Amino acid sequence: MGCCSSGNLVAEDRERQMHEAATAMCNIQPSHFVLQVGFAHGHGLREALRLIRGGQGRVLGTETSQVLMSHVGRGLGEELQQGTLELGLYHPSSTPFIHNMFDVVFTVNDFLYWHDINATLKEVYRVMRPGCLFLTCLYQEPMVSKADRERQVHAHIDTKQYADSLTENGFVKVKIQEHRNAKSGFKYQTIYAYSRQRK
Repeated sequence: MGCCSSGNLVAEDRERQMHEAATAMCNIQPSHFVLQVGFAHGHGLREALRLIRGGQGRVLGTETSQVLMSHVGRGLGEELQQGTLELGLYHPSSTPFIHNMFDVVFTVNDFLYWHDINATLKEVYRVMRPGCLFLTCLYQEPMVSKADRERQVHAHIDTKQYADSLTENGFVKVKIQEHRNAKSGFKYQTIYAYSRQRK
């Protein structure tokens, strides 16, 4: 196997670890309605589906890539048929979901690709139930290809700026944490944010 193929395998393994780590931090319960914004290759969806197994919860995911939609849809066809999973080809700033629908929303590295961060955060807030978690995971070390980096609209925005945007768009208890993956040692950050409790 050539070096390029080996590098791709390492990147894919790290992506899987990141999505699984993000899901684990969300404290997903079997009754939860869960949304992943930008599900990529579906690793986070699979872990969320495992966590709701046996309950009345559902997992929904959005993507802007038809290629990824088709790839993940083929791999999770049974869950789609059962109705425990729903996938949508939506821009994250405009979704068809009803207000106050989700108990947990999470995203991994996706905000770098959002064309309008404020519009997307407003949309995420709209579909969240009161007092619920929106978790963002972000790589601290380069783990994407040059082509992906060129597609990043907000590569210049740091974590603090993103956290400030969360606060400006109504989220509370915004907190940044640093992590190092126990298996492979790569560094990443999580940004916790909550929708306000309604009175």
